[in-house]
Amino acid sequence: TAPPALIDAAVARWRERAAQGHADAQGYLGLCYRFGVGATKDAAEAARWFQLSADQGCAAAQRALGYCYATGTGVRKDFTKAAQLYRLAADQGDATAQSNLGVCYEIGDGVQEDAVEACRLYRLSAEQGYPVAQRNLGRRYMEGIGVEKDLVEARRWLTLSAE
Repeated sequence: TAPPALIDAAVARWRERAAQGHADAQGYLGLCYRFGVGATKDAAEAARWFQLSADQGCAAAQRALGYCYATGTGVRKDFTKAAQLYRLAADQGDATAQSNLGVCYEIGDGVQEDAVEACRLYRLSAEQGYPVAQRNLGRRYMEGIGVEKDLVEARRWLTLSAE
């Protein structure tokens, strides 16, 4: 853990840059408020900073704001908005957002349920090494949902997810 003085200095710099409109700094400041690091924990303030960063196309902020909408953290729960934000980040190659959007398609949260699309998204994420997506893709191969049942592929992805 970084010393408090170092954290305070970083947060002060992010505040300055965030106020100037820098998307990455706005996203970092959102994380500070979300987790209460260098700032008072405040979910609504976190979502506000994520929104400012997401509006500028920052994939990490789009994903973080999507999570806020999916869980109702600092904003009113809205699965459709969450899926839209995950899509924006996923289209930029964000592995976590691809996996999260895959879950949306798997269970029909904010989008029409689509097992094939869920697996496509899990694969994109899994190929980047994201263990949650590897596990989900392995499970889908084991069940034969969205992909043809293939126990060899299931084992491969499940093994990768456990490493």
